[in-house]
Amino acid sequence: MMANDVIMRKPYVIGSCTNSYAAEYFKYLSADVRLQRILCLDPGETMGWCVFQNGLLQICGQLGMLDTNEWYNTLTQFFNMASPTHCVIENYVVYAHKLKDHAWNSLFTSRLIGALELMCSMHRFPKKFQMASEAKSFATDDKLRRWGLYQVSHRHANDSIRHGLYYMLATSNGREE
Repeated sequence: MMANDVIMRKPYVIGSCTNSYAAEYFKYLSADVRLQRILCLDPGETMGWCVFQNGLLQICGQLGMLDTNEWYNTLTQFFNMASPTHCVIENYVVYAHKLKDHAWNSLFTSRLIGALELMCSMHRFPKKFQMASEAKSFATDDKLRRWGLYQVSHRHANDSIRHGLYYMLATSNGREE
């Protein structure tokens, strides 16, 4: 896990924060959502991840997941480090128009999602699955840049951040469970 990229962020101080994140987004988050420590995951061969606490991005990075023999140890260490109360995971489906592309595919991402779901169950914290299109249509690169959340050269970390932002706002507005 040490060889992977981790981006440490200085938490925002909302009381003195004048950035557009506070003005455009943070003020809409419910108190319940702000209490959550949310681990957001963009599963794949390179898994993007981030942690939001108090509605603010605390840490993010990317984790290489190619060695399936190490999934249990890697994910156990990772979940212990993140210490989430909730987990948001990008879902993966095979669309009818892509069936031929998936013939004989090992469906690596689907298997990883299953392992992540098992880890959430073992740690007994709620999980929420979201489609990539939901998060990407809401939290565009332009918004991430404007809000000071965009991670240069870390597209998978950016995708996990998008999922966290979408989840927090949708949950605050009663659109999610």
